[in-house]
Amino acid sequence: MDLAREFNFQIFDQLLQQFVALAPKILTGLMVFFAFWVASVMFRSIVLKLHWPVPGDILKLAGHAGEITLIVLGVLTGLGTMGINITALVAGLGLTGFGCLQGYSGEPPCWHPLTYLPPISP
Repeated sequence: MDLAREFNFQIFDQLLQQFVALAPKILTGLMVFFAFWVASVMFRSIVLKLHWPVPGDILKLAGHAGEITLIVLGVLTGLGTMGINITALVAGLGLTGFGCLQGYSGEPPCWHPLTYLPPISP
């Protein structure tokens, strides 16, 4: 019975040590996200207050698109700051083409099934 209590306390101590070690990264990531969120709200309000010769619906669309873009960038940047590998998230967003184009030297540096599509014969 004493062995079980000692084991539970060891797990609790390890969990507490890991939390204390990761707390600065988590707080920094949350601050980065908050900064992007504030920037997105400011961007939207600035776009909506502009008096361009553009219909109001287009300005609202641009404001919402910019706001969503900044929030997504904030989430990705915040998670990256926390130490989370965001490669899978970026790949899920369909941005893997940027990785394939890195170091482009005339031929595709990485193979992908959609790199070469054979012609469709009738």
